Amino acid sequence: MVINDVGNPVYAEFVKSIQQQCRKYGYSIMIIDSQEMSSIERIMLGLMEAYVAGVILVSSRLSDANIKKMAKIKSLVLINRAVQGIKSVIADTRTGLEQAVHELRSLGHESLTYLSGPTDSWQNMVRKETLVSICRQNDIALNCIPCSAPTYSGGFACLPQFSQHATSAVIAYNDIMAVGFMAALEECGMEVPEKVSVVGIDDIPISGIVNPTLSTIHIDRATIGKMAVDELVSRLRGGNLHRLLKPIMLDSRFIARGSTGPRRD
Repeated sequence: MVINDVGNPVYAEFVKSIQQQCRKYGYSIMIIDSQEMSSIERIMLGLMEAYVAGVILVSSRLSDANIKKMAKIKSLVLINRAVQGIKSVIADTRTGLEQAVHELRSLGHESLTYLSGPTDSWQNMVRKETLVSICRQNDIALNCIPCSAPTYSGGFACLPQFSQHATSAVIAYNDIMAVGFMAALEECGMEVPEKVSVVGIDDIPISGIVNPTLSTIHIDRATIGKMAVDELVSRLRGGNLHRLLKPIMLDSRFIARGSTGPRRD
């Protein structure tokens, strides 16, 4: 199992789910933390190739070509990444994002900033393109800010750039960035949601206990991890390797909490 950051609660939940399901089949897991770098991911996969039966890549930063190359060597399943010809299980954030934008629109917000994730993240590309489409349909002005890292500090560091073209609402690439951004807003005296409404993506446990509690888009990581293991083990045990390789899409939903409120001029 290859993840991008073992310290990120999202990946910790995937590890737990995948490990539990592997145990039911009699497998154990080896975890590679790529530290958000495709170079480490590629090197470590090469080193571990001889010692594992199959591979699950979670939000892989590898190129499509490198993923396809690995899939020719080992049975492989992707989580939150789509590559033609390879089975994947994906959290579809469109429904959750639509619900979030509609909620913000109903609260009077006419402008929105997206705190972008890693440039080489497939999910970030999808989330950004989805937001562009949804905002266009709802007549909401969208501003996108590139962030240094999908972390607490990355979200915190977005404030100066946000302040140059401030909007009344913000959606972050993930919850950790959203929490960091809210901390930066608080430090400079901008109250949430009185001055800025903030929405995250992932619904990690901390989102329900920060102050204010974070409105977010819920993703069922436990089910995603379980389904990825089921798909991989089926291939390892001689399942129908030629069955439909269309991605398995799991829906998302918006959860309104304390960080979103009416627009106030």
